[in-house]
Amino acid sequence: MDSKMNHVCYCGVRSKLTTSWTYENLGRRFWGCGNYRNRVKGCKFFSWYDPTVTEMSKAVIVRLLKKLLQWSKRERMKEFLEFCFLVLCFWWVLFWEKTFFSI
Repeated sequence: MDSKMNHVCYCGVRSKLTTSWTYENLGRRFWGCGNYRNRVKGCKFFSWYDPTVTEMSKAVIVRLLKKLLQWSKRERMKEFLEFCFLVLCFWWVLFWEKTFFSI
C-alpha cells in the first residue's frame, strides 16, 4: 500500500485518506481531493487505498455496526434511567423535607 504522505490531488493539495460507508465499499479507505468539500476549488481526484471488500467482510462489518447501535441504545436508556432515579430521589427528599420540617 502507498505511503499516506505521497498523494497529491489534481489541485496540488495533499489528498485526504477517508473511509467509505457505502454498502458496496463498507469500511474501505480511499484517497480524495483535499478540497472535496469546496465545489469551486475541489477536483475529482480519487484513488482506492484498500483492496476490494469481500462479501464476508461486509457482512461482519454490518453485524458489528448493528451491535454497536444496540449498545448505544442501551447506554442511552441506562443514562435516562439514572436521570429518572436522580429526579425521583430529589423529589423524595423535597417531599420528606416538607413533611418533617413543617411540623
